[in-house]
Amino acid sequence: LMDVRRKLSSRQLSVYGKFIAKVSRDHPRLLQEAIRLAALGYHLEKITRQQIAIHDCKAWLAAELKRFKQAVACSGQDVEAIRDQREKLFTRAKARSTAVPEGFRYEGDGIESALEAFRVAVNEEGEQCTNVAVR
Repeated sequence: LMDVRRKLSSRQLSVYGKFIAKVSRDHPRLLQEAIRLAALGYHLEKITRQQIAIHDCKAWLAAELKRFKQAVACSGQDVEAIRDQREKLFTRAKARSTAVPEGFRYEGDGIESALEAFRVAVNEEGEQCTNVAVR
């Protein structure tokens, strides 16, 4: 019970407590199955939150890359302005990727590879625009 209490939020704990109390009262023979299903439901909810957080981070990177490309679309900005914009973007991207809770991260989550691909794409776009600006 203490392990369950540590893992659940206060909202989840009250719902879980009501569910277990109802099953205990109305269907005591099904209590073991109810506890198993409640644990399974908690696990599935956590996995869903994890995948949504990872997906949202990757979607944010894609949207920021698109926004950067539109902003610097060789619009005649000077080299320093584009470099400054890139550095600020990298800082925001790193903050966004570290905002995914550590408990949601795993080795194959794809965030680090998405972040690296983002860096490469931003650098390439910035280099294209600065090369044009230098000429």
